[in-house]
Formats: sequence, C-alpha cells, structure tokens
Amino acid sequence: MLLSSKQIIQELLHHGYEAYLIGGCVRDKLLGIPCTDEDIVTNATGEQIDSLFAKNAQIKHIGKLFGVVQVDGFEVATYRTDIYDDNCKLLEVQHINSLEQDCVR
Repeated sequence: MLLSSKQIIQELLHHGYEAYLIGGCVRDKLLGIPCTDEDIVTNATGEQIDSLFAKNAQIKHIGKLFGVVQVDGFEVATYRTDIYDDNCKLLEVQHINSLEQDCVR
C-alpha cells in the first residue's frame, strides 16, 4: 500500500523532523482548485529520508545533489540554499536547517 503525503509528513514529524507541503499544491488549495502534485520539504537529509521509508515505501533518489527523494511518488526535498556565480551559474547546493532560508531561494 502506498503512503499518502499526510502519512509521509506524519512519519517525518514523529521522528523529530520538520515537514511541510510546498509549491503549487499550496496555491491550488488556497484557490480551491484540486491539487494533483503534492511536494514536501523537510530538514531531514536524503539519507535520513531513505532510512525512514526504505522498508515501507518505494524510494527513488531523483535529485541527490538537491536532496530530493521520491517516496511513493511524492517528492520530498531537504531544505537548501543555492550558491550562484555572477553569471547565474549554479556553483553549490548547501543543505540547511531553516524553512525560512529555503523559502528565500
């Protein structure tokens, strides 16, 4: 049985991590539009996400550099900040522990 986004968030919270729905699904819910793509952001790292869900869910690392793990079809991303050079070329991704800093990105 596949996990829902709510179950994934509850499991992350249960283990002491932060977890939130993000992106277009939040906008759609606020506008009363059906949401078809729920993404989750957390302060858990990709490795921590993997160890929490590996036994009970389908895991796929889809963006290791960015800390994105797909859990039963839901993208779960680690908070991050991106470092760019003067030509807007991505130089580095840093995983951080702050939702507020992630939102600035």
